[in-house]
Amino acid sequence: MGERVRLARDLHDRLGGLLTAVKQHLSVADDKASELTDEAMREMRNVAHHLLPDALQRCGLRTALHDYCKTMKNVSFAFYGNDKHVANEELVYCIVYELVNNAVKNANANHITVQLIVNDGNTIINVSDDGSGMPDVSQSESYGLIGIHERVKAIGGTMTIYSKPNEGTEINIEIKKGGKRSM
Repeated sequence: MGERVRLARDLHDRLGGLLTAVKQHLSVADDKASELTDEAMREMRNVAHHLLPDALQRCGLRTALHDYCKTMKNVSFAFYGNDKHVANEELVYCIVYELVNNAVKNANANHITVQLIVNDGNTIINVSDDGSGMPDVSQSESYGLIGIHERVKAIGGTMTIYSKPNEGTEINIEIKKGGKRSM
């Protein structure tokens, strides 16, 4: 069990950040290398996500998200409320992970802020950045955002995106108390 936690953290914290940095450097030099790095990042995320439930059980959502955000450059994390009342912890962790990773890779942001608010069993996730924004949120074809939206909707939550070119992006997700549990 301890080995699973170590492996998930190593994949998530070390490899994920390194692959993002490699991709940034390669995108200038070689499109094929950048494409292969994207594929490696997707595979690494899939493996790490399957190992995460044990890590979350051992240290809790608040600590897991704090540690993740701390490993990323220019990402701050704030938690408000009682983490004993968070439903769907694994899903919440994966959502935050994907949103931060997308902002790091795509937004050219100087700062990314992650807030998790738990109040009376309701969970609110807010991820905002001061980056390049998205040209037309309603037409966004980002597989990451589509996947997140589908997962949030499947548990009875809502997701709202505010974004304008060169003005950053803010994503709010609300999961109401009594919402569906993830599978």
